[in-house]
Amino acid sequence: ADATGRGASATGATAPVCNEEHFRQLVEAHVAEFEQTPVSPGWEGSVAESIHKDVRRTFPGLKQFGTETSVRSLWRVLYAYSLHDPEVGYCQGMNFVAGVLLLPPGEGG
Repeated sequence: ADATGRGASATGATAPVCNEEHFRQLVEAHVAEFEQTPVSPGWEGSVAESIHKDVRRTFPGLKQFGTETSVRSLWRVLYAYSLHDPEVGYCQGMNFVAGVLLLPPGEGG
């Protein structure tokens, strides 16, 4: 991080340093987007829609990902990251990486 608290990306652009408060502010600033449903105007083709489709396919055999609470948590993490780093945004497969990080210790089978 530089003196402004921003870190350089691979392309040299700066992004805010990741910390809990930064992501909390992202969520609060975009709370209306977090409340969207698949029938909301502008939803089709959006990052939010892509994430919505993928989170329901994340570890379908694990009961930990079968609840609305876990689906919502994973969606929020992925969407907050896409806002944090718009250059990367969301890519298919990120759901599995984030999903592993959201599993309680000792879970996974």
